[in-house]
Formats: sequence, C-alpha cells, structure tokens
Amino acid sequence: MNKFLLTLTALLLAIPVLGQSLKEPESSTFGLDAKDAAAVRQIRSRMAQIRKTRPTVALVLSGGGAKGAAAVGALKYLEQYDFPIDMIVGTSIGGMVGAMYAMGYDADFLDSLFKNMDWSVALSDKVDRKYVPYSRIRYKEKYVLSFPFYYRADDYKNFIQGDMPFAAGRSRQLQLGAEEGEMSTLARNNLLGSLPSGFVFGQNVNQVITSHTLGYSDSTNFFKLPTPFACVATDMASGRAKVWHDGSINLAMRSTMSIPGLFAPVRTDGMVLVDGGLRNNFPVNIAREMGADIIIGIDLSGDNATATEIQNLADILSATMNLFDDDAFNQNVKSVDIRIHPDVTGYNMLSFSRVAIDTMYIRGYKAAEAMKPQLDALRHRLGNAKRKLQAKPAVALSAHPVRINDIDIVGVDEREEEYILSKMKVKPGMQVSKSQIEEDIAAIFGKGSYDYVTYELRGTGEPYELRILCKRGPMHQIGLGARMDTQDIVSLLLNVGLFTHSMSGSSVDLTARISVNPYLDIRYSNSAPNFSTFNVRMDGRYLSRTSFYAGESTYNIQMLNANQEVYFSNMHWSSFDVKLGIRNSFSRIYNILSNNNQASVYNLSSNTNMDYLGVILEGRMETLDNGYFPTKGVSVGLRATAFSDVMKWGNSFPLNAVVASDGKFPVTFGRFALIPQYNIRFIIGPRPPAVYSNMIGDDFQGRYIEHQIPFVGLNQLAVVRDQLAILRLDLRYRLFKNHYVSLMGNAGYAFDAFNKTIAEGDWLGGVGLGYAYHSIVGPIKGTLHWSNVTHKVGFYLSIGYNF
Repeated sequence: MNKFLLTLTALLLAIPVLGQSLKEPESSTFGLDAKDAAAVRQIRSRMAQIRKTRPTVALVLSGGGAKGAAAVGALKYLEQYDFPIDMIVGTSIGGMVGAMYAMGYDADFLDSLFKNMDWSVALSDKVDRKYVPYSRIRYKEKYVLSFPFYYRADDYKNFIQGDMPFAAGRSRQLQLGAEEGEMSTLARNNLLGSLPSGFVFGQNVNQVITSHTLGYSDSTNFFKLPTPFACVATDMASGRAKVWHDGSINLAMRSTMSIPGLFAPVRTDGMVLVDGGLRNNFPVNIAREMGADIIIGIDLSGDNATATEIQNLADILSATMNLFDDDAFNQNVKSVDIRIHPDVTGYNMLSFSRVAIDTMYIRGYKAAEAMKPQLDALRHRLGNAKRKLQAKPAVALSAHPVRINDIDIVGVDEREEEYILSKMKVKPGMQVSKSQIEEDIAAIFGKGSYDYVTYELRGTGEPYELRILCKRGPMHQIGLGARMDTQDIVSLLLNVGLFTHSMSGSSVDLTARISVNPYLDIRYSNSAPNFSTFNVRMDGRYLSRTSFYAGESTYNIQMLNANQEVYFSNMHWSSFDVKLGIRNSFSRIYNILSNNNQASVYNLSSNTNMDYLGVILEGRMETLDNGYFPTKGVSVGLRATAFSDVMKWGNSFPLNAVVASDGKFPVTFGRFALIPQYNIRFIIGPRPPAVYSNMIGDDFQGRYIEHQIPFVGLNQLAVVRDQLAILRLDLRYRLFKNHYVSLMGNAGYAFDAFNKTIAEGDWLGGVGLGYAYHSIVGPIKGTLHWSNVTHKVGFYLSIGYNF
C-alpha cells in the first residue's frame, strides 16, 4: 500500500512536466533516429515487392489494458477471412497481443490466456508465501509502512545510467555522510532515490511474457518474426516515441504496456520507457510509414469520461492516457481503412474480472462482425491471397517442456551465483517445464534481495540456455508500525535494518517500541549462503504497572527485563525457522503493589534482581496463507530451554527446564473457517519467580512477557501453575470481503506436578464474541468476552498489527 501511495503521488506531480515534453515536435519521421529510419526503409522495400501482386495489409491494435480482450474477440472473427497480414503494429496491451499474434499464436490461444490467467497475480509482484523466508513474513505482519533505501550514491547513479534494466553488483560499503558537503545527496540518493518507480516492478508480467517467446528471446529483428512487427513505447527522458523494431521482444512487450505509476519503467539504451499510449495509442501512422496500403485497426478507446465517471485509479490513468494522445489519435482514426471499434462502455483498463473479460471478448467479436461488408470487399480486393507465416512460430513453455544446456545468472556477484545455483532444482541437461523454472525464480525473488527476477530461454531451438536476470533491490530498510488498543492506548514501532536484504554477509537490525511498555531489540547477524546464520541479540523490555493475577492476589509491577542471546538460525528457509544457542535473562523489579501483600509467595519483591542463564532450542513450521485471518496451512512450534539461577550458583545449582509447543490448523468451508489451536508449556524443576512462570492473557503471544500465552476472556495477565495445556477453538464467518465475525472459546488445565497433585489442578476457561475488519493499516478488532479467572465481562478494542 505504501508503494502505491508514493508512486501515485509521483505520477500526479510528474504529469505537467511530462505533458510539456510530449508536445515537443519530433525531428524525424514519428520520432525515429537514423538506425530506426534505416529499418523502416528496409520494411518499406519489402512491402514494395508485395505491392507488385496485391495491396499490403497491416493490422494495428490500440492500447486499453483489460480491454485487450475485445481485440482478441475481433481477431477471432477476422481469422475466418484469412487475410494476408504483412505487418502488425501495436501499443500497450495492443503491443502485447500484437507481438504474440506476430509470433504465431492464434486468437483461440490468446482467448485462453486472457480468461485463464489470474490477473490479480500477473499484475503484481506477489509470490506464494511458501517462497518467502519466515523472517520476511513476520516483518510484513508488523509494519504498516516499509521504506527500502540504497547506501551509496555511486550505486544509484550506476543504476539510473545503466544500459540494461538490471543493476550490476554493488559493494557493501556503508556511507552515512553526505558527498561533497551536500547533505541532500544522502537524502536523495540513499532514500528518495530508492523509492519504487512503480506500484509493480513487473515480476509476474515478465514471467507471462518470457514463457511465450521461446525461439525469439534473443535480440532479433522484429521484421523477421513469423509476421513483421513493431510496437510503441514512450521515452520519459525525451518525450518521444520509441518504436521497437528490433532488440529484445521481451523488453519491447514489457515497455509498451508499462502504465506510468502502475508499472516501473523499462530502462535501456539511456531511455526510460513507459506505456506507448502516452505518445501514440493507435499507431496507424507508423504502419502507414512502414508501407501499409490497407490498415485494419482495432480501436479500444471509449468516449471521453465525464467528471462523475472518473472515480478510481484506473479511470484516472485512462483519462491521463487520452489527454496526452488526443491529437495523434484523432489523426490516426481518420487514416485507418477499416476501423473495428468495440463498445467497451462500463469497463476500464483494469477490468480483469472473468465476467468482464468474457463480455469484452464477445463485444469485440460483434464489432468485427458489424464490419462484414467492408471486410467482404477487402477479401474480394485481395483475391486468393492468404495469411502465410514467414518463420516458425514461437514456443509456449506452458504447453511444451524444453531441454536446457546451460544456466547463466546476470546481476549477481560470484558468491550469490554459487548460492543460487546450489539451491535451484533446475539443472543443465534437464527437460524442464514452465512451473519448474518459475518455482526456482519465485524462490530467488522471495528472498527479498532483488526488485525482480525474471528469465529468458535463449536460442532458436533446443537445447536452450536459461538466463536468469536479477535486478538488485535496496539492501536496507526502515519500517514504521502503529497500534491503538484499550490496553496501551497508543504504541509505535520503529525498525531500521542495515543489509537485511542481502543474500549473505553481516546485517544489523534495530527495533524499538514506543508505548507505556516500551522495548528495544538489537540483533547482529552473519549469514553464509550454505551455512546457518550466526546471531547476537540484545533486547530490553520495561513493564510499567502491568496488572496480573496470581492465585487470589492481584499485582501491579514496574520491572526491567533484559535478554542477551548468541544463537544459530537459518533465515533463508521459507516455511521453517530454527534457533539454537545460549541465553541470559536478567530482570529487576523496581516496584510491586499487591492487594494482600503476598508477593513473597511468588518470589517477588521490590529491588529484586533475577538472572537466569541457559540454552535454547526452538523450531517452527508455518505455511499459513495469512497471519491474522488464515484459511489454510498450519503453524506448529516447539521450544525447549534449560536454565539455571545465576544468583544461587554460590550455594547450589538449581536447574529448570521448559518444554513448550503451540499450533494452529485452520479449516475453511465456504464462508466459515474453523481454527483449532493449542498451547502447552511444562516447567520442570523448582518453581521460578512469577515473571518466568506460566502466564496467560491478552490478545496475542509475547506482548508483555515473551512466553505469555494469549487467552480469550482475559485482558490482563495471570500467573498459573507450572504444567499448562490450553485448547482453543475459533469459528469465524466472513460477512463481506474483509469483514469477519468470530465465536471464540478456550479451555485449559494447570497443575503443579505429574503425580497425585495433578487432580488438584485448576480449570481455566473463557469465551468471546468478536468482529474484525482487515484494513490496510492492520486488523480492526472488537471483542466482548468473559473468563473464570476474573469472573467479569470484559471488552477489548484494537487497531493495527500485533507487536
């Protein structure tokens, strides 16, 4: 969400400047330089040879985003005429559809692609959670805003001046001072310069494109495709049209449909390329310049929107494109010979629902059918001439697994390349499918070290070379979180991470919570590509007058708890998190108030120091699809610790051990979700002080005390006996999108030891009825509840993520 707001703001600020640039006169034929002009002369010569026997025919496809489905419907009707098509020229979605048609795909294939694609994924950079490291999932579920940033001005300059859209490797030197005495250099290049240039970098749309261009992924002359092809993009730097006729067909398709603010631009040859619709959304003039005598144009434009019709981002983007292209479009409409103009009323460039796609396809077919008299006349004029492909069609990887002979990774250093190759399932010599390659791509991208990762299968036939292209992302991050609730009123969370997005090496992560119960967490990590991550961590929590129950007593305390850890983990795993190390936990109680002065029963008194040293082993497997409103997957954790009271080492050697486990297993049926959960925590050895004992209460785990277990019906904390087992069951119903109602209940049993006293334990119970809304700033929740610990009805309200 934060990237969307930033890029939309940038787009709106840039519109006046862009508009001035696009109105500048062009110095050559539709903006071509000498090289491009020579290519046009070449294709014109070829058209001249065809013209000796019949008129030349061009197909021109306009832009329109999702409305491209209507163009596919029109193509389906045109195919029955089998017209010879001597060239195809397109813009935006017309460029993508036109390129695939030029590479030999027919309308039925394109129809299937439009209708079966999950456009919500294709138009995003999302990958399945199973490819995202556990640490990154946890991070995203805490922070409302996250800002990545670069760390050297030279790196940023190399990126923006590069000739490829994929940045080269960068050194790990951290620079905190401004260069040449200018403080603005730091702010612009390290922070502002690394803000995203689009809401979507193009991770998934690149996959769609490249999986359909096998045989033509190498740099090639587009006039040598099965049908000669050209497409239009807009260079933001010069304001001129970029007419693609050679080079990378993947880059051409990606750039022609890069809607400003929605997709990041394509950088190549010193240009910053965005959607061609800003410059020429219906490129009839280009086809005419290339030697077309007869032009069949599929125009996806609608009438200019009224003020009441401009309601959302898609409407704004459509109106913006029409604003810049209006003059050129009017001239091109007059020049087209047969204009197929589907009725796309009620739809915009982001209308990618299945119903919308089906409807626009049918409207496109009917619009072409309405031109039957003109099409019949053209068929008669062309005689017996039929469409004939001049080269073999491209290969669709989704339908045809292929063999690869080599793997080349671009945009990484040698150490990263070695690590990536060792983790990939695809190996040279294998016959691979689309899903196999894209699983490896998702695993690389999911690490978070790159803005996007895509691939090409280079070569004209099997075996292909698999080329993986990685664009480095910012290595550092700043995260901001906020939460309001009836317990702490307002809490803020700040995170600064240095090198936390690097594939390997050292990183530092600092997290601070600002509230009535603040904490500070500092962690140093060193990650080796093929070994565990080494960590040193220090954290401190201050509890201010936190109320809790212990037996028949209630307490309010002021306490400092500080932990120091040295441990190994593996932050590269996606569904698993492990931790093995040594931990020292120190606590000091500054003040304690009791309703019956029985604090000493729980080893609690003012000015008391407590220090425990021990070993820890933790493991967790998590495959939940959502941390707050899961519908599938599992979450299971197991923790074991053994620790000794340092304060008593001179007299004895008291040893405690704790074994704990928790799990969550959602099951969904329709709008209902049944979510069983469990928590178990056994303490073996002498009873520790209350702050290290079993504690239950509050809305989420570890809010005040790290080992606290959430319990429905209890806003405060309660100390319970040393052996504890809790079962919880939530029945959740989805009212509308993002609205949920839940009936919650938990029951537990706590006892002192596994002997005769087990029957003398305490039964614990609580129930609650809650409503939740899944908002962009985190869950908004309200719960009415009761428990047999307080024997009172309580209420809890919160806004924001848990931290």
